Amino acid sequence: MLCYCIADSCNPKDRANTTSNAITNLYAQLSKYKLQTDGPLGQVLIYKDSVLERFECVMPILELPKKNPEKGQLVFLESGFFYVYHHFGAYETLDQAYKLISIDIQNRGLKVCGPVREFYITSIDQTPDESQWITRIL
Repeated sequence: MLCYCIADSCNPKDRANTTSNAITNLYAQLSKYKLQTDGPLGQVLIYKDSVLERFECVMPILELPKKNPEKGQLVFLESGFFYVYHHFGAYETLDQAYKLISIDIQNRGLKVCGPVREFYITSIDQTPDESQWITRIL
């Protein structure tokens, strides 16, 4: 999947603000370079510990741009077989979803072998009602 990506890292306590800035930059570049999107906004969690989180905000796009954007980069997300979980509700409750996923993965005898991906199927852009928000976790 061809995506435009803004990568960043931060202390976990600064995640919300850092993510918000990365998404703002991503949308600004999409607009500036007139990149046509081809799916929902997402995030790939590359690395996480108690001191540092490294992540990429990604947006699927239809085609390679004629000129490379100033910020960020173009990436291809690999296809594959994924454990898929749909979380319904506010982003603040995603930690609960990850706990359920972890338990289910262990119960099934599976293991995580790559970065976690989140795609925001519905969000505040579509509805202010947080109970209607859907986050697809892979």
